Amino acid sequence: MIYQTYKMIHDNWSRRVLLANFFLLPLIIGPFFINFFRDPKWVLLYFSTLLLLPFTRSIPQIKVPKLFIGLFLLIIIYHFQAPLSPFLLDMLCFTLLCFVTYNVAQKSPDNFLEQIGKFNLPATILVLCISYLQLFKIPLSGPFEFFPVGNFTSFFGNTIFTGEFLALSCLLLLYGWETQKKKIYLVLIFLSLILIYYLFSRMVILGIILAYFIPRWKKKIPIKVLLPLFLILGALAFTQIGSPLTSKGLLNTKRSSFDQRWSLVLNSLAMIKDRPFFGFGPGRFSISYIPYRNAIKHDPFVTEHRHRDDPHSGPLRVAVEFGLPFALMILFLWSKLFGSFIKRKESYLNRFLLGVLIFYTIDFLFGFPWLLPYPFFFAAVCLGIGLSGQKEIVLGRKAKKIVIILSFLLIGFRTGSYSLSRYLAKNYPNDFTKMGLACKLTPYMWENCYQRVKMANRYGKYNEVIDISKKLRSLYPGHSAFIKSSAIAFVKKGQIKKACDNLQYYEKIVGKENSLKNFAQSFCND
Repeated sequence: MIYQTYKMIHDNWSRRVLLANFFLLPLIIGPFFINFFRDPKWVLLYFSTLLLLPFTRSIPQIKVPKLFIGLFLLIIIYHFQAPLSPFLLDMLCFTLLCFVTYNVAQKSPDNFLEQIGKFNLPATILVLCISYLQLFKIPLSGPFEFFPVGNFTSFFGNTIFTGEFLALSCLLLLYGWETQKKKIYLVLIFLSLILIYYLFSRMVILGIILAYFIPRWKKKIPIKVLLPLFLILGALAFTQIGSPLTSKGLLNTKRSSFDQRWSLVLNSLAMIKDRPFFGFGPGRFSISYIPYRNAIKHDPFVTEHRHRDDPHSGPLRVAVEFGLPFALMILFLWSKLFGSFIKRKESYLNRFLLGVLIFYTIDFLFGFPWLLPYPFFFAAVCLGIGLSGQKEIVLGRKAKKIVIILSFLLIGFRTGSYSLSRYLAKNYPNDFTKMGLACKLTPYMWENCYQRVKMANRYGKYNEVIDISKKLRSLYPGHSAFIKSSAIAFVKKGQIKKACDNLQYYEKIVGKENSLKNFAQSFCND
């Protein structure tokens, strides 16, 4: 009796926090952070995970191959100097969110999913309203005046992220329509699909189509639902009334985008070929890609001052950063998960979960689902719901205390350091002391440290420039910005030999035509 009361209290609190995030995460923005669309969402997600930590009372009984665990630990040990903390702590947050959802959804996963849909509904309506106002170039005022018109990025600052949110919301709305038959769900699905069409994110369009049709391939397709959509989209396409598909400029842009993506894929394969077993290390793709930008095919996007953040493919990124064996293991586990969901008994819930898995599969193959908190959070919750039928392993008091204390310390530090660092970077970019603190709090966010380095160079603190650059180059080997800073600092200190070594290395990475070419000609001709 006592355990049941304890369990009910824990689950009620956890349920409220999880549900609140389905409303708040898509909408929260804040001008106090350097990226006021994305940073506040991560801060909210981290704080939510902290609030949920004490209520993790059990975990699902699942089998993880020992080979996978051993290989993962070996890679982490091998790359102990890499920026591991953000990756590991994000994975810890994901795991805890999944386990808490498992606790909450055990009794009635269908009911919990229905509640999720209700909390996500007002967020979807607000995102659609802002997006359509932007689409029709209607000026926004008040708290929404900084939303750009004509570029329907809504509360996410990026059209792809907006498309991901709308696609996932469509799957929730479709579940609500199938189980409750409320017309509002059908209207919102229709409006979301129209907007996704205008966004013209190929990955999102493909993902939502497959996520709808594959789980229902044995069922009769409701033509009365699809026909109005096809008629309107067909009219837009053939009459050229604002249709993105008939815009020559957009088609040229997409063709150029495809060419650049193809260069990115080929050059990423060259990276894998050079380091096939353990990769370049977690979080190092962006910097490690620079010397490979012309390895197989010229990538015009990358310049001396512009980097690639991601290869636009989950398997490619995993293979580049963790090695080919680990990437193959991930794909194997993903395929097993996919197979287990396909074999499940037909139900509205399982159809929804399979649709979500299909969408994330497309997103994982061709996109980057972990860059934004909402898809990250959505995936963790859906996985927790999917595991709700697994046998429960109740954590003992000692085990629970250890898990809670360690997790609280790790996530608490990550939450505090991330929040303060991003706040300082936004509000005090020219304050030498505060940018130094931002760099110390989050050295893996190299932009903060680079701002400190530039200021140290300006104030003649060349030893500090060299020290910070050395530390950041151990985290990100071959980081051109810190090689450049070191070269200039060594020139200022009169250490020409060391300066020339850095200048030669810089030229090797970014090419002969670079901003330090005159420096090299002046000091390193001998």
